[in-house]
Amino acid sequence: MLVNAQNIASFFVGLNTAFQSGLALAAPKWPAIAMHVPSTSDAEDYGWLSGLPSIQRWVGDKEIKNLKANGYTLANEDFEGTFGVPRNSLADDKYGMFANTAAAWGGKAALWPDAFLFPLLLQGWDGICYDAKPFFSNAHPYKGGVQSNSGGGNGTPWFLLCTSQVAFKPLVFQEREAPHLVELAGQGEGERNAVTNTHTFMKGQLLYSVEARGAFGFGFWQLAYGSKQELNTANLKAARQAMEEYVDDAGTPLDVTPNLLVVPPSLRGAAEVLVNKETLAGGETNELYKAFELLVSGHLR
Repeated sequence: MLVNAQNIASFFVGLNTAFQSGLALAAPKWPAIAMHVPSTSDAEDYGWLSGLPSIQRWVGDKEIKNLKANGYTLANEDFEGTFGVPRNSLADDKYGMFANTAAAWGGKAALWPDAFLFPLLLQGWDGICYDAKPFFSNAHPYKGGVQSNSGGGNGTPWFLLCTSQVAFKPLVFQEREAPHLVELAGQGEGERNAVTNTHTFMKGQLLYSVEARGAFGFGFWQLAYGSKQELNTANLKAARQAMEEYVDDAGTPLDVTPNLLVVPPSLRGAAEVLVNKETLAGGETNELYKAFELLVSGHLR
């Protein structure tokens, strides 16, 4: 194949088709733990993250729940992944090999949020959320005192989440630009076999990049409970009870029902015994059987 501008343009179209195919076929896990928030600027303010909504009896004047100006802002960042294709490979018609590569990049791009959102859970004991407290804290304030979503401990972290609330999730995936494939301009030969791009001229390489813009942050702490205690029946039940007892500033129950247990691979065995085994080793019924769905992520390490 002649390596000219027209053929390189056609090559990019093929790569992009393969990239989009890989993007569509991937199965990211982040939608289970994070709400998707489209972004239209360089940063977004989350002053509306002031507590889950509740409705009470109308007696006298309506009680106005003002959205507090919490000053919680997520600034978008740039993300990229770049790969090179030897010009000689294009000249030798080895498109198929690079179509597979582009599809793999598409799959990786779809999983991009996973690599940042799951580690965010691990950072929850230090990372500040909208109420100026660590996301996992025993001192989240409300009018009646404080509430806790941290089990303490110093072992391997595990997390109990409520992901069934309409529109809300524990974490935030703020997307400014979805992953897309771009090419370096001037990589083909023009008049008199001139290559206008310095990199291509010096390296004999065509460059392509996956680019995206976005941010990752903490959402509603009331929808997550983090613990470094041993993952056992007693501690898991304590986490569930704590979440079910959360109330708003007026003392109204928030109706939080945890439904997802998130663990690293090292806790998969213990978690499966707790929630996927109908009877325990002694023959007694497992009261937590199917109480929660199980999600294992290798990014929790």
